[in-house]
Amino acid sequence: MTRAFHLPSRLLRWTFAVETIVAAALALTAAAVWLREPLTTRDLDFGPKSQGAAFFAYDYGDQPSGGTSTVETDPKNPLALRCTLTAAYQWPYCGLGLLFDREHEGRGIDLSRYGEINVRLWYRGSAGVVRLVLKDHDPRYAMLAGGSDKVNQATYPVRDGEQTIPLNLADFAVAEWWKDATRASGELARPSFGNVVAMELIAGNDGKTGVQEFRVERISFRRQIVSAQAWYGGIIAFWLLLIASTLLFRRRQLRGMRRSAEQALRASEQLYRGIMQASTDAIVLLDDCGYVKLVNDAAFEAMELDSADAVVGKHWTRLWRDESGELVGAELEKAERNGTARFRGFCATSKGTPKWWDVVVAAMRHDDGSLKGMLTIARDITGERERSEQLKWASEHDPLTQLPNRRAFQSRLQAAVLRAMASGGQIGLLLIDLDHFKHVNDSLGHSAGDDLLKSIGERLRRGVREGDFVARIGGDEFAIVLEDLHSEDAMLRVGDELQVLIQSPMRIAARAVRAGASIGGALFPKHAASADDLFKNADTALYALKQDGRGGTRLFDYYMLDEAERSASQLRLARSAVTDRTVVPVYQPKFDIVDGSMSGLEALLRWRHPRKGLQLPATLEEAFADYELAAKIGELMQRKVAGDMRSWLDSDLDFGRVAINAAPAEFLRDDYAEHLLAIMSDFGIPANRLEIEITEHAFLGRANEYVARALGVLKEAGVTIALDDFGTGASSLSHLRDFPVDVAKIDMSFVQRMTEDDEICAIVTAVVRLASSLSIEVVAEGVEKPAELELLRAMGCRFAQGHLFTPAVEASAIARMVATRKAVA
Repeated sequence: MTRAFHLPSRLLRWTFAVETIVAAALALTAAAVWLREPLTTRDLDFGPKSQGAAFFAYDYGDQPSGGTSTVETDPKNPLALRCTLTAAYQWPYCGLGLLFDREHEGRGIDLSRYGEINVRLWYRGSAGVVRLVLKDHDPRYAMLAGGSDKVNQATYPVRDGEQTIPLNLADFAVAEWWKDATRASGELARPSFGNVVAMELIAGNDGKTGVQEFRVERISFRRQIVSAQAWYGGIIAFWLLLIASTLLFRRRQLRGMRRSAEQALRASEQLYRGIMQASTDAIVLLDDCGYVKLVNDAAFEAMELDSADAVVGKHWTRLWRDESGELVGAELEKAERNGTARFRGFCATSKGTPKWWDVVVAAMRHDDGSLKGMLTIARDITGERERSEQLKWASEHDPLTQLPNRRAFQSRLQAAVLRAMASGGQIGLLLIDLDHFKHVNDSLGHSAGDDLLKSIGERLRRGVREGDFVARIGGDEFAIVLEDLHSEDAMLRVGDELQVLIQSPMRIAARAVRAGASIGGALFPKHAASADDLFKNADTALYALKQDGRGGTRLFDYYMLDEAERSASQLRLARSAVTDRTVVPVYQPKFDIVDGSMSGLEALLRWRHPRKGLQLPATLEEAFADYELAAKIGELMQRKVAGDMRSWLDSDLDFGRVAINAAPAEFLRDDYAEHLLAIMSDFGIPANRLEIEITEHAFLGRANEYVARALGVLKEAGVTIALDDFGTGASSLSHLRDFPVDVAKIDMSFVQRMTEDDEICAIVTAVVRLASSLSIEVVAEGVEKPAELELLRAMGCRFAQGHLFTPAVEASAIARMVATRKAVA
């Protein structure tokens, strides 16, 4: 064992030494790259303090050209200049110069090997650019016509303030006027910097006048002493030398290590064979042709073999069933190409036990890359697969009815639509909503409701064809996908047949129960272009059916979208329009028709449109069925009314009780009473000054339990409870008995017809007498004619409201009305 591990130990030490050398070389390389610029460049700098030692500063203006510009220098700073450019000369200018040829011997500085020039200066003036001139001296220039020092120049834009002008010698060009004056050509006409005797900074020559000021802080020339190519070439040479030395060292090391490697290989083979036998996975070794050479003990047990002869020498694909053999062969070829392959397949054991396997196949190769054999490692995943399938089934099915759930339904509907698109066929979608299912839960208990859902689910499953799809997608909602439909009539027939099945009596909680359902349907592609639209339109048909009364089957029609759009439009309008500034309460007075006094007010909602003025709540009708919007509108209305009541109380105004209407949706969260009482408390409004009006629909909706609790809380606090639109709903008399009602308001549809219809008159008379016997106050709504008023008096009705007395008015008119207004006697 010691000899087996001797070779890896030596390799480890050698590798560590090489890594240390490489790390050091990398550090040196990084330092060389990082410090390349300061190590390979030289700067030649000039500043104000260089005056006299490196140059003499001078200045000039445009007087030689006939101009009158003036130049002022700063005695403290030789590189500062202030000049005033005038228009005497067409192109006024002024300049500041640095004379490097201090002895006037024609010897300047050699800038030919410099590349960059950076001039840091402060500038203020009207010029948009400055001109930088480098004057080069060469005896050959004296031989030219009008010979003078060559003028190399470059321009650069300037702005007011401190700045750095970056230039490159390549940016300079010989002044055209110099070439014209000297008639220079060829080499002499090109820029040269071998003997620069002076440098000038010139402002002007662009025709602009005015004051020009600049102060040079530093002039820097930079040159490369070693090029980047040479520097990086040295780095590469260093690495080549390092690599060559390393390879040479390794060659000597390998000679001594080869013998140890052979010994280590034999020890390793023994070790790997031991590991193979110790593994709990089924390991099978194959030769390069795919025939079994060796199986470990775990494979022997997992495959339930009687002897190794049953598999050794046989081709591996023959051990798999026919349905998996093709897959196994393909995976072997894949492993040979790519090195590894992984797959899952079914293969029964030699004794017929069904098993699923997770298999990894790895190719083993010789040093020359040729295939040596295959190593296969298989693990029994039968139990895992069964658990996975159980979890998948549970994630896609409703545990109560065992039907597919909403997730599975959406996937199936999408797939059905795609199939219909490909084949040109039609599919239908039916959405089924059980009628009054909540009543079963409330009257018989939730266990009975569960039994009903299971029975309905089973009936729906039996009532459709084998290929149709039934799912439970909500509490009491089911969906059926019907493929290969030929017409709407066929779809309606399915709906009618399902209605018969659903309505058949069933035994639930020892009682005979007859269920009912509303069914909405839509057809693809006639009614929709996608799965989402198909579902939406079927739901629209179901909604339209329920709006007109429950029961039956209704297919989608495009006019239904108009109704849906109207509802959506009202909701959009409500969300954007209803704010604290737009909600306006108006007040309909209630009068004692015996003595003519005003007994109270009903607060009615209005909202102010920016162009159309005050609008009736009917324009936002759908908003009152939406909890969030209904709650928002309700709270805004409550706060506005409480504010008005506070103002009237502060003015000692006797306005009686104020009634506020409550929409059924406001009760969908069980805090309506507490929230309302908190608002009244914020404004200091006594509870006995408040009256809440609810319609009978509030007792029939989803929140009827919350309604009952809220009314109990309000009643206990001293709030008066009024039943609005009495007589228009269902079970009105039971509501008077079961809920704490103080006031019954007779709907205007009865009041305005009682003078012409004796039956209506008799109903109103009965209501007045019944309420009186129950000590319930009666208010007649919508009184518009004197005859109606007289008839109400004769019946014994004490209170009334309507346009006969006064229309609804805003809060500002109430004070005057209380003081002066009396009911019509």
